[in-house]
Amino acid sequence: MDHLRKTIGWYLLGILAIGIWAAWGTGEGWIFWLMIPVVLWKTPPFSWNDRLFGWAASKDPLGTKAATKRFMDKRGNKWYWWLGYLLIIWAVISLIVSLISGEPTLVIVG
Repeated sequence: MDHLRKTIGWYLLGILAIGIWAAWGTGEGWIFWLMIPVVLWKTPPFSWNDRLFGWAASKDPLGTKAATKRFMDKRGNKWYWWLGYLLIIWAVISLIVSLISGEPTLVIVG
């Protein structure tokens, strides 16, 4: 089972290749092409997201961690206050989207 956990990405790419080959003549193989980046992004041994975000967290290439810490320290609020601020921002954006789309309810997701 450990072998499968470490190499599941290769098996999924093989299944996708078979799916692309099987659907080549029907014109419906495009969905398999869209799944390849997801497999490369999320599954071992590739796990590109772990590599990218691990690098970004270790290097802080844009200086965002230090800037965010300075901003939060300057305001003096605890972390849970920022959850409230995010909810207020979500509500305002949701209201704007609701007004634009004509939906009478607030947009929760999407």
